[in-house]
Amino acid sequence: MHIILAFFIALYPHLKIEAYTDSTGPYFVVHAPHISTDFTLYVTDLSYSKDSVLNVSYPDFDLWDRKKTEDSVFVFRPTKRRTFRKNTLYAIRPSAFDLKDKNTLLGTYYFFRLNKKGKIGIAPYIFPVMQLLSKDTLGIFFEGNKKSYASITLFYKKESPKTITHNKKCRRHEFKIPYQKDLLYYRFSLYTKYDTFTSHLVPIKYRGKIETFAIFGDTRANWAMPSERGRTDGVNEEVINNILRAIYKDEPDFVEINGDLISGYTNSKEDALMQYYAFLKSLYPYASSIPFLFTPGNHDMTAPMDGDRRSHKDPTPPQSAEDLWKNLFMQPENGPIEQKGMPPYKENVYFLDAGNWGIFFLNSDYNYAKENRKRISGNITSEEMTWFLQKSRYFKHSIVIFHEPLYSNTPIKGHALDYDIVKRDSLLNAFLRSGASLILTSHEHLYARRKIADGKAHKWIYQVTLGTGGAPIYNVPKEKRTGIDAFSKETTYGLIHLKKNKVIGLVKNINGFVVDSFKIN
Repeated sequence: MHIILAFFIALYPHLKIEAYTDSTGPYFVVHAPHISTDFTLYVTDLSYSKDSVLNVSYPDFDLWDRKKTEDSVFVFRPTKRRTFRKNTLYAIRPSAFDLKDKNTLLGTYYFFRLNKKGKIGIAPYIFPVMQLLSKDTLGIFFEGNKKSYASITLFYKKESPKTITHNKKCRRHEFKIPYQKDLLYYRFSLYTKYDTFTSHLVPIKYRGKIETFAIFGDTRANWAMPSERGRTDGVNEEVINNILRAIYKDEPDFVEINGDLISGYTNSKEDALMQYYAFLKSLYPYASSIPFLFTPGNHDMTAPMDGDRRSHKDPTPPQSAEDLWKNLFMQPENGPIEQKGMPPYKENVYFLDAGNWGIFFLNSDYNYAKENRKRISGNITSEEMTWFLQKSRYFKHSIVIFHEPLYSNTPIKGHALDYDIVKRDSLLNAFLRSGASLILTSHEHLYARRKIADGKAHKWIYQVTLGTGGAPIYNVPKEKRTGIDAFSKETTYGLIHLKKNKVIGLVKNINGFVVDSFKIN
């Protein structure tokens, strides 16, 4: 059922918004293809305090003069009740009620500001996303609404501020930041010869160690979501915000989102990008301060795809879903080398060195393909496993993170990597031989923990599934929870604490209450 629903959400039209100015002032154009609807716009005045990235006001409802200029194109002009100040950052988002399907659709935020001449000025399109490239290096990327130069100014406790510039005029800007112990804040700027946008101070919560990380997965949206924020351009923005708000209080060293970030299932690269942009916007403001990492899931590996829901394949590189993935994110580049003509592993398979612990991120949906709904490709590959077995030898302990569980937590046969029992058992034996202690997965929209042993029960490994990040939650009856030691259908996330020779896991709900805990010596 969840696969069918994912297909429909991918077909659900986006609400695209653009900002312009003329002699009367600013106005906004909303594109809503194939929708029979009524519209409004929500406005947020982003008035930042000096020290907190979290001080963002809620949208307020405003009146607009609306005119339909052509099929599915609407123009909104503010009434006298709605004024916009110069050099102030605003966020605009369209909301539509579909009269035919009786559903509300909420578009993602569009950020804009008026420059000193009253024209549309430079503004962020994607706010900074911080990623962990290694224990000692942070990556930060962001995008502007138009081509510009960019800089980041770093503020330290004792040293004088340092400014790093990106002197290429473009929309996307990437920076590698060497971590220093007294690094406290940063400020980013977008500028041209005639206009400049400078952000507030953004706190850096990373402290140069990898001891605790948070993890959850399946943030994709769904047609059946009761809230319009639950189906915002392929992403469940509402649940993501609730989880990240709780995680922020725990102060982890990084956050891992384990696949199915978006709904996917689209032939259009533009549509796939719009879904990913919605996902990145939904991480704001938390991803600007805490490092994030991502692993792909089956929905991400159909963005884009060739074919339809029943029969599809990964497009040929450089048009593959993996190519789009590596161009979007800024992740460690220490994975295996793909075979000639195959999709890249770059930034979708990688590892982190956490001292005694190696944390390995695999792609369980590489080169994903189906024929008549039967999976014919898309699994953890031999190249991934050879690379993992080689690299894991350098660590005393290891944790493995990938999207689809080895063993399904539902009664549906073949719902996870158990669709190929021989391959599944081969993967399990390899993980056991490597001495890996813990497998972290998502894919199934529930929380479940199980202990998996080899055939002789001489070795064992924990499999923990955390897939309640926004997709519809599964309800597995108690009598069908075979082999499961702990189960919950609450919205949860995991906190993994790495000690010298043990792992302590806490599973919390969005109210901060512990749902489950485990210890691996």
